[in-house]
Amino acid sequence: MLSLEVPLVQANGMEGYYLYDKLKQQQVSMFYVGTGINYETLLSAQPELIIAIKSLVPDQATYDKLSQIAPTIVYDRDQWRTSIVEIGQALGKEANAAAVIKAYDDKLKAAKETIVRAVGMNKSVALTRPSEKDIQIFLPPFAYGSVLYNDLGLVPAPFATELQNKAEKGTSASSLSLEKLPDIDADYLFVTAGGSLSLAGDFQKALETVSGVEQLQLWKTIPAVKQNHFFKLSARHWMLSGPIADSMKIDDVVAAVTGQPLK
Repeated sequence: MLSLEVPLVQANGMEGYYLYDKLKQQQVSMFYVGTGINYETLLSAQPELIIAIKSLVPDQATYDKLSQIAPTIVYDRDQWRTSIVEIGQALGKEANAAAVIKAYDDKLKAAKETIVRAVGMNKSVALTRPSEKDIQIFLPPFAYGSVLYNDLGLVPAPFATELQNKAEKGTSASSLSLEKLPDIDADYLFVTAGGSLSLAGDFQKALETVSGVEQLQLWKTIPAVKQNHFFKLSARHWMLSGPIADSMKIDDVVAAVTGQPLK
């Protein structure tokens, strides 16, 4: 909605959400629906249209209840290109949707060219989340890692591809014991910290966990760590998707791999 420049009377959000500041600047009323839809809150906003992510509308009964408040569109957040076109058509914002996609594709093209100029082609990458007990490896099918594994033309690290081949179809993440850290054979290692709704304090605590793992001798044997090709990312936008979040991911990857911001 922000990308399409659609007026909002209410939005799902709370402090810590990566779009919180943008929504607050526009004086958009926010509420959090993590525990379920609050129909009374929606009704009080008197919306002309409700647009909801698919996971919040699991059945026809929920859809019907929302539709009693206002006409309702349900979309797939993980497929934002398709969704933004469909929403644009419903709102008469087709030109805006096309402009958003073009701007993203132009930025993506520039980013890929910048990466190739800086480090060459076919560099391998891995997206992970370490804890005190193990390390979670996000596999190539992971929707929120598509910018890294697919859009930017980087190559999933061989060990990540091997884990994917062994996993059941549709599996998006796999956990490894810390003893397996030396097996991480990516040229560039990306580590997410915190959650998609992390406050500043929560994010710092998550970084402390990462810092603790960094002290392990096994961690220091990872090839990317040896080369200082290890980068920490905020899960606030990396564990979500959309034209704004994915654009931020492009900036993160280019800055990490090339050492320079995207021009």
